[in-house]
Amino acid sequence: MPKLLGLRFSGVIPVSGITAIPSKITFSKKNLPATSQISVLGVRGGIYANSNITQYCTFTKESGKNSINVSSTGLVTCSSYAAEGHSAVISVVYYYPSCGIITDYVNVIVEE
Repeated sequence: MPKLLGLRFSGVIPVSGITAIPSKITFSKKNLPATSQISVLGVRGGIYANSNITQYCTFTKESGKNSINVSSTGLVTCSSYAAEGHSAVISVVYYYPSCGIITDYVNVIVEE
């Protein structure tokens, strides 16, 4: 379970679920160092359009190599010393009082 400290409370958008995009990030060893931005959609359902809630989410690397990191804004960085097969799992957490804590995950891998 993700750490609850540091969760952002938006106070503006109730959602029924979240979708982190992309759900899998693949870095090519030959193009390192590299970055990729995670975006998060809040699924509202019914007649309501999904909303971009990236700025209200908390991003945490749950596991993985030190060569892969994520910033507080969801920017994933893969350093030049990453090796093929290095991987990480990033949790994306959104909190709204009436919805509770909603989590999605992004898998990161370094390939040849």
